[in-house]
Amino acid sequence: MTTSPFEIVHVVEAGDAEAVDDALAEIFFETAVRQTFATTAEREAYRHRWYDRYTYRCRASIFVARDDAAKPIGYVLACPFDVRQVPSFSDIGYFWAFGDLIDRYPAHLHVNVTREWQGRGVGRALVERGIAACRSAGAPGIHVVTAADAPNIGFYNRCGLAEVARRPHDGRPLVMLATT
Repeated sequence: MTTSPFEIVHVVEAGDAEAVDDALAEIFFETAVRQTFATTAEREAYRHRWYDRYTYRCRASIFVARDDAAKPIGYVLACPFDVRQVPSFSDIGYFWAFGDLIDRYPAHLHVNVTREWQGRGVGRALVERGIAACRSAGAPGIHVVTAADAPNIGFYNRCGLAEVARRPHDGRPLVMLATT
């Protein structure tokens, strides 16, 4: 497989804000665990819960990977602070399931890359940029949370995040991976 060039830019440098946000939301849905929704309202609620509020609260540390035609192919939402301090995130229970560890690793990342570009170094570059942004903002540690049986655990390990805990949440085992 030939690797094509890509670049990573801050979201405000990525082009028309609305068009970029729509492109990133498409990537979000392409790579989301959940793929079917009964209604448009249900789909939009899912987008708001797992994407929109992060883009609103963490805009200063969102980076976009673009191909050589400047088309978005991936992104990292790097949230450099403990969102447990933000009331609008109170419905995401795994923050409390891992609460003692989030005190040590308060920043977190959401990384998504289009299927076409996976395995080409884009995800790793985005993780590195997200970690650097969180460190620059003063975060003492950075974490990701994923399903304990998710195939992305190996990817995060290769990016320098190590498993720090496994805990059940909402009837399924989750794993937290982190770095300082």
